[in-house]
Amino acid sequence: MFVKISSMINKNNILNVVLVVTSLLFFAGICEISMIFYYKSKHGNSEPICLQADENLIYRFKANSEQCNTNAMGYLGHDYPLEKSGKRIVIIGDSVAAGLGMPFGRSFGKLLEKKLNADFESAYEVIVLAVPGYSTSQEIVLLKDEVFRYNPDLIIVAYHLNDPAHPLFDNAGGQVGLYFKKPVSYAFFYLKRLVYRTKSRIKGMQSDCPKEPWSLFLHCVYWSDVKKNFREIMAISRKKSTPVVFAFLPLLLDPVDAKGLDGLYDRLGDLAQESGAQSVNLMQAFQGYDMESVKLPDDAWHPNETGHRIIAERLFSYFMDNNILMGTFNN
Repeated sequence: MFVKISSMINKNNILNVVLVVTSLLFFAGICEISMIFYYKSKHGNSEPICLQADENLIYRFKANSEQCNTNAMGYLGHDYPLEKSGKRIVIIGDSVAAGLGMPFGRSFGKLLEKKLNADFESAYEVIVLAVPGYSTSQEIVLLKDEVFRYNPDLIIVAYHLNDPAHPLFDNAGGQVGLYFKKPVSYAFFYLKRLVYRTKSRIKGMQSDCPKEPWSLFLHCVYWSDVKKNFREIMAISRKKSTPVVFAFLPLLLDPVDAKGLDGLYDRLGDLAQESGAQSVNLMQAFQGYDMESVKLPDDAWHPNETGHRIIAERLFSYFMDNNILMGTFNN
């Protein structure tokens, strides 16, 4: 009798476990299906015309697109041979370096190229390997995998104040990456994003980080990541004996809204120096300007044609004043 009762209890326990596991799997399946539909409805309906998925970078420009003005390597502008014939600068960055909102030839990189070739006898090439929405983490991948194919004499890291943002969990790039990202589990992806954002908010409160401007909050919360990224960029470039200049791009806010940014630019400049790089604060070149006259309409992140010209001229004068062009290129 005791054996029969014990056997029944064991069977009941097994049945209960099976029911619980089945229920959990069913619930997880419903969650996963719901998250798939939500993800695709929110991020999968509007394909970015000029971009395509990339395994390492999440996304990149489509190659050989006449509509998008991309070359065979999948970057803006004409093709550059891997073998150089003169002096070569490579710029990595995001939409500002890519010249969002204007003809590519009027971006600050190409204006700098024209200025160099007009003032020196040597032939200069400025190759822009910038992609809209890229964060520093993506630029490091680009630096490792592609930049040194072009054998650059100098690398300009066009650093904007949203660059520490996570390319998927933050919204710095308009969440372009979410269109191309195909998670193994959509439910787990949203769980990871929730944990990431919650930890950011908690750290921000614990560190008494300013909420506005967002760039101050971003650097306050992720400063350790910023330092790690700067050091990694310099470690990669040292292996190739290639100098780096961090060009800190302007955030074109009215002075009232830009409170605290001067200190952040100074801090970034100190970090670049500590990491072994040179740097130029491009925000200083815009002092005295009406910000509405140098930026795209209602867009503090992106300069207009005048703004790109100011950046190009400031870079050129910085190189001359600090003997970067002669000291770097004539070794």
